[in-house]
Amino acid sequence: DEDIAKCLIPINRWVRNKLKKKSPGYRAYIELQNYVIPSYRDDRLQSLSNFAHHVRRVMRPFVPTAQLELFRRNITDLKEVLDKRSCRDRSTSTRKRLLEERRLLPCGAT
Repeated sequence: DEDIAKCLIPINRWVRNKLKKKSPGYRAYIELQNYVIPSYRDDRLQSLSNFAHHVRRVMRPFVPTAQLELFRRNITDLKEVLDKRSCRDRSTSTRKRLLEERRLLPCGAT
């Protein structure tokens, strides 16, 4: 649960800094946060992929795509850590390079 809350940090910062507390986007985020923390209330979100899809669907009208992209990257990193197969792959130099390149933010200069 704590790792999932960390994945929501980019969206959380944007919502708390940019939206008014009475706005629909702010209320949607608080409802999403209460739904996820401390744990899922039902079995609708059984995987991290389902969770990521749910967050995108709920928050897309209110949050910029850049923040949703940071959230997606956090979820991808969390999946990478939880995947047992990737543990041995992380030790190779090629895999380390790929992981570092994935963490880079895209921009027009690259």
